[in-house]
This record gives sequence, C-alpha cells and structure tokens, in this order.
Amino acid sequence: MRILGNSYAIIAILMGGALALLAKEASEVPPFLLLAMCFFIAALIMPLLNIVCRKTSVEKSQFKWVEGGIGMTCLLGFHACYFIALDYAPVIEVSLIGYLWPMLLALLVAKKGKKLQSFVGGCIGLIAVSVVLGWDNLSFGSQYFIGYVLALTCAVLWAFYSWYLSNNQSSSSDMSWQCLGVAIGALAISTMSEPWMFELSWSVVLAIVLLGLGPVGGAFYLWDAGLKRGDKSFISSLSFSTPLLSAMFLSLFGYVVWSSLAA
Repeated sequence: MRILGNSYAIIAILMGGALALLAKEASEVPPFLLLAMCFFIAALIMPLLNIVCRKTSVEKSQFKWVEGGIGMTCLLGFHACYFIALDYAPVIEVSLIGYLWPMLLALLVAKKGKKLQSFVGGCIGLIAVSVVLGWDNLSFGSQYFIGYVLALTCAVLWAFYSWYLSNNQSSSSDMSWQCLGVAIGALAISTMSEPWMFELSWSVVLAIVLLGLGPVGGAFYLWDAGLKRGDKSFISSLSFSTPLLSAMFLSLFGYVVWSSLAA
C-alpha cells in the first residue's frame, strides 16, 4: 500500500514541476478565467475515468462541507496567488519562493526532534537550485515585492493543504466536487473583475488542457492518494525536488539559463 501511495506522490511531484512552465505558456489568459478552465477539466477527470472503466456503481457521496470548504479555499487561493504572482515578478523567483512549501510540509509532518533536520534540508535544497540556475539569473528586487508576497502565500497554503489532506479521509469523488466548486468560484470572480480579451492560440489551448490534466488537475487526485496511502515523511523529502524540476522545465523552454556551475 505504501509503495503504491509513494508512486502516486512521485507522479504528482513530476506533474507539479511543470506548473510554472505551463502557467507561463498560458499567461495571456486572465488568471481567474484560466483557473476556471483548468479546474473544470480537473473536475471531469474522475467521472470520465469511471465511464471509461465502466463503473456502474456510484460511490456514495459523504461530502463534508467544512472539509470541502477548506479544500476549495486552499486550491483556489494557491493557484490564484501563483498565477497573479507571475504578473508581478519573474517566473523563476516566483517558483523558488512558491516552492518553499516542501520545507514547510516537512516541518508539519516531521516527527518530534527532526524538525530542525527538515528545515536545514529544505534550505540546502533551495540553495542548490539557486546555484545551479546561477545567482546572476535571479533578480530579487523591491519592485517585485507584491509577486514575492503572493508566492510566499502559495507556499503556506499548499503546505497546509497537503498536511490537511494527509490527516482526513475524504474520497476521490470529494476532490471532483472541490475542483468543480473552485471552477465555479473562479469563473464568478473572473466575470466580475477581468476583461475577456486575449488571443487564444493553439499553444495556449494546449497549455490549458495540460494544466487541467496535470499540475492543476490530475496531480490533485494522485497527491491526495499519495498522502493518504504513502509514507508522509518520505513524500515530503521527495517534494524538495519540485523546485529543481520546475527550473529544469523552464530552462528547457528558454525561460531561464543554467549556470556554468551545472555544466
């Protein structure tokens, strides 16, 4: 059971590494409208899988509104802050700050006496990524303060959400309802606050679909299953690879340049 759960988490982490790249590719779409599109795709994943697998029996829903509300708030808050942060700060800096969540999660799930070890491990991981990217490629500045705050909010929200998932017994069908709730909420906010004037190219459409199937969709189900069935400490340790994966994807598509130290 733990091996399967750990495998789910590994796939979710790989998907999560592509979040910054795909979000940047779809950045022409207003943030809340983009969220609505992605989460609507995410909400369809489990029902479609049930149809494909020809499941005639429907799992009895035991959706709890308090747990669902916390989940929807964290999902909407995290992704809204992340997408908006990309408009206020460079993508790599947003990713590095946003991916402080593995360190925070490790602190939350670490056993007594190992919290300092988890904190030091997280700091070493972030420093290593910064060295690989090259300090010259990082442009932390006061003009990006709003973006940094939003990115830090992302880290806190996702760490709390992950810890919360690992300590409750919600089902996969609950995740579908949460995604649908986020999609409706994001669409409502978008219609009231955002202009729907943007160029919808095929590359943007592809990025939206991949976001919904991957880091802003399919990864949720896998992450949920992984935290419930796998080794929490092991998974939190694996999460430290997320900033490096994100940097690798961004580098492959030309958004950042590797440091000569990595050569």
